[in-house]
Amino acid sequence: MKVLGVNIGHDSGVTLVEDGKIVFAINEERLSRKKLHHGFPYLSIEGVLKTLSISLKEIDVVAIEGKSVTPQDEIGFELEDSDWKKLWLERLGLTKFFLGTELGLSFVRLLLKPSVKRKHNEIKKFFIEKGFEGNFEFIDHHLCHAASAYYTQKENNGIAITLDASGEGYCSRIYKCEDGKMKLLNSLPCYHSPAYYYAYITKIAGFTPLRHEGKITGLAAFGNSKETLPILKQMIDFDATNGQIKNSGGYHIKAIKTLKKKLQKFSREDISAGVQDLVEDIVAKYVAHQIKKYSNQKENAFLAGGLFANVKLNQRIKELDCVKNIYIFPNMGDGGVNAGAALYSFFSKNNSAKRHDFNSVYFAKKYTSDEIKEAVENSGLSFTFSENIAEKNIKKIISKKVVGRYNGAMEYGPRALCNRSIIYGASDKSVNQWLNNRL
Repeated sequence: MKVLGVNIGHDSGVTLVEDGKIVFAINEERLSRKKLHHGFPYLSIEGVLKTLSISLKEIDVVAIEGKSVTPQDEIGFELEDSDWKKLWLERLGLTKFFLGTELGLSFVRLLLKPSVKRKHNEIKKFFIEKGFEGNFEFIDHHLCHAASAYYTQKENNGIAITLDASGEGYCSRIYKCEDGKMKLLNSLPCYHSPAYYYAYITKIAGFTPLRHEGKITGLAAFGNSKETLPILKQMIDFDATNGQIKNSGGYHIKAIKTLKKKLQKFSREDISAGVQDLVEDIVAKYVAHQIKKYSNQKENAFLAGGLFANVKLNQRIKELDCVKNIYIFPNMGDGGVNAGAALYSFFSKNNSAKRHDFNSVYFAKKYTSDEIKEAVENSGLSFTFSENIAEKNIKKIISKKVVGRYNGAMEYGPRALCNRSIIYGASDKSVNQWLNNRL
């Protein structure tokens, strides 16, 4: 059984799962050269078919992430004052209702239902016109996240936890995973997302939200959260009375203006330390509460969603007394929901099927020596062959040269895992500035 998983929104891409095993996966950004490419993954679809020498007629199911909200209608991250609709919704106090309550989200889904149906039909039409004859499935955003973490490891039982800024109106969902099946236990509306606050601070610090949050994690190591953390906790915190995270500081434009005013006298390092400690504290409490609520024993935690790209947060969760072990899907952000869609489609029908070893994320095409030689010849650049390329590269790095390493198949996910890496010695303190400028 062949299932093609597709996501169309933020960091779009495809994954092909055959009998429960990932055989190909890539994100559109690697082919379009547009970081976190937003839009239909035409090149990725072409890539999987060409690399594996198959046609759409040979695929049984096309599983698409996004059940009730289409990518162009997703709750986005527009932050400009010119976004008058969101500005007025916030001034009228309606944002909290529409994006912070189940009733409000139901109303939004009802309003978007015609456009969702229209978009789904457009997607179906594309594949049918290309020769696809199988079935279509549209799968909830957070279910795709959770499935990506659960079905790519060997533990049969545990709790799947998702956390991101927003997906189909929610920032988190909790699933009980048992014997290959997944049951929804809890949902947290996106209005209360701690990931938004990390993004707000990213913007205030002068970086791009939903792209440069890693810079905040780095700055946090050089700061002190003693004075900034209490300010942030006035705006968002864990609510022990109901076990949820509660945002009382507003949304997007309002929240950012408030934060700018309250934090203006502090350094970027101290502000970053504050939001890092905030997220670690409230997410660890949220995770602990949810696990203890639904289980009376230590549980395996299967984690996915963009917030779990934060390694210090993951460490805090692993250290919780209610957690046996953790597993984070390597492509934990929205770039990985195509894999989750394909995996859920297969295992929801075959929950007792064998799970395959997931010990590599090198899923894209490999290139032969002849193809590589042709590419460098066409580039017009000079080149040489080396019998010991590793030793040669080490010598270049020692002599303060930048090395671009290209080897084997391309990795799947947001981390550079050596097959596609830019390498430079870390002893040069000025490297961040001049190398980023060059890039």
